[in-house]
Amino acid sequence: MSFVAVGDELLRAESREGNGHELAQQLANRGLNLAEMRVLPDDRAGIREALHALSAQPGLVVVSGGLGPTEDDFTREAVALAAGVELFTDAEQLAALERRYAAMGRTMHPVNARQAEVPVGARVLRNAFGTAPGFVLPVARAHVACLPGVPREFSGMLAEHLDGLLATVGLTPPPRERSE
Repeated sequence: MSFVAVGDELLRAESREGNGHELAQQLANRGLNLAEMRVLPDDRAGIREALHALSAQPGLVVVSGGLGPTEDDFTREAVALAAGVELFTDAEQLAALERRYAAMGRTMHPVNARQAEVPVGARVLRNAFGTAPGFVLPVARAHVACLPGVPREFSGMLAEHLDGLLATVGLTPPPRERSE
């Protein structure tokens, strides 16, 4: 199991990377270990290359960041390239985004529609904590799960989806001894 954090702001010390620690802690609570962590810049080719390397082994690769609406949010594109598939706009996710903005009393700017783009074949992961949904997609021998980089969103989505993601790749926590 591997973790990749994406964001120039992490490498420039403008933001602290804590999502990898959160994932490692959640895995440890389940009796599992994280094998590797990487921090990458907002670089489509670099993200794709890292995913190719990490997906050569069976398991789960969790990616944090790069799912927002800005021009430097490349994660969804890099994952699609690594999997050899195209992106498409998920109509259900687009409608959910529009509803979320309306509930906040705001009009959704067209650039935010990028957040509804997912790779063909991906399973969308609901984000009740922000606007960008996550997704999980088979890439080579692994499954790549992408979650937003905003710590509150990452943490909330991890709590909601981690057990299902682990089950997707056949990882189940070892049984715990009961103390009585």
